[in-house]
Amino acid sequence: MKTIILFITEGFRIRNLLYSNVLPLLKQQARVVIVVPPDDVEKIRAAFGEGDAVVVEGRPESPMRFESKLSFVRRFLLSNPARNKTVSVFSTIMKKQQPFHYWLVRNVNPWLGRSVTVRRLWLKLEAKINRGAEYAGLFAKYSPSLVVTTDYGSQTQEVRILRYAKARGIRTASVVYSWDNFSSKGVMAAIADRLLVWSEIMRREAQEFHDIDPATVDVCGAAQFDVYGTPSSLASREDFCRQVGLDPARPFITQGTITPRFFPTNIEIAEILIAGIQSGRLPSSLQLLIRLHPQVVNKGVAADSIEPYRELERKYPFVKVDVPQTVNWGSMVSPAREDGQRLAEILRHTAVIIHPGSTLAVDAAAMDCPVIGLGFDGHEPKDYEESVRRWWDFTYMQPVVRSGGQPIAHDKDELYALVQRYLQDRSADREGRRLICDQVCYRVDGRSAERVASALLKSIG
Repeated sequence: MKTIILFITEGFRIRNLLYSNVLPLLKQQARVVIVVPPDDVEKIRAAFGEGDAVVVEGRPESPMRFESKLSFVRRFLLSNPARNKTVSVFSTIMKKQQPFHYWLVRNVNPWLGRSVTVRRLWLKLEAKINRGAEYAGLFAKYSPSLVVTTDYGSQTQEVRILRYAKARGIRTASVVYSWDNFSSKGVMAAIADRLLVWSEIMRREAQEFHDIDPATVDVCGAAQFDVYGTPSSLASREDFCRQVGLDPARPFITQGTITPRFFPTNIEIAEILIAGIQSGRLPSSLQLLIRLHPQVVNKGVAADSIEPYRELERKYPFVKVDVPQTVNWGSMVSPAREDGQRLAEILRHTAVIIHPGSTLAVDAAAMDCPVIGLGFDGHEPKDYEESVRRWWDFTYMQPVVRSGGQPIAHDKDELYALVQRYLQDRSADREGRRLICDQVCYRVDGRSAERVASALLKSIG
């Protein structure tokens, strides 16, 4: 039986490969070695089992020399400025905080980023510096036929194991984690033999931004969206509302948050929506569900304080807060397995979801849920460099913006008007949402994990 290494170093990647049907399908035809950070080994073993078909191993320690500097060069200096606007917009935040870095990006990227030759020479130089030799023992022990990463070759650990596998002549594949990766994370430092992506758009971005042969890219859809393809498994409106404390006889809208690193005024948007309900700008019967992002409920740079939201919940009976359940594996933190279903139930039953620029735009489209993007920053306007307005200029957001399936509210009056529109007609803009789904998700049929597993098994014959 051939051996496949699944290399997982970040908890959110667990959704795509271990929570989905990918792992069960792979282990039917191959031995699967799940490689995770050492602190996570025992909990991953307990959660996903171990035996002849599945083995869990700790990742060896890797030297981290120069890695932050190398990542900066790949992300901001080598990215193709002619096509990728995301990196350009991201760099605007440096204008105030890191003026020298901003100057460097603005003056060097237009020269370096347009040259395929320069990118290839730089990656060859990097490969000579960081070879990934620390994986020799792991490879000797298991003799893998395929190494699978959940990052496309921008993170240090994945880069090193991909390089080592390539030097040994072992097949590699990267299951690209999210729709924004090709345009937001910088040039691939190590390129796998096969890339598994969500959509045709991502296949094109692999070619345009990373000089990848599109024939080596497999379009599979998003395995984490498979729950949306099986709506019969979701709770009824009555059961769902009872679980979160809402009145099923009254409509509710949902506000999705993101990390305050990028949008520090989540709470102000909640206050604006509450004021609309109290003032009569929105129906007095309306309820508000605040759905926190899974990344913000844990300690770390992305964390948000939950207490201000709880205070709103205590103060206003029509406000409820949904805090995603997470699992602390050790050094990795992941949403709980049930969280994907909870989000699907929210999208099925809410009148509309409002967000400041996140994958919720795509989640909503996949569930045919009306969705509004926020184009303002709360009570006070901000400069473009710090405003949520810049989010809608990102490369990966362009299909959403152009689709007509997600209008953007540029002030509170427009926000109230759009909410009223969807309360009156939940089917409004359905064709636009369908376009988002077709372009960004490929298919939402509950079989993306099957396509991922099939592509990986095909790689090893």
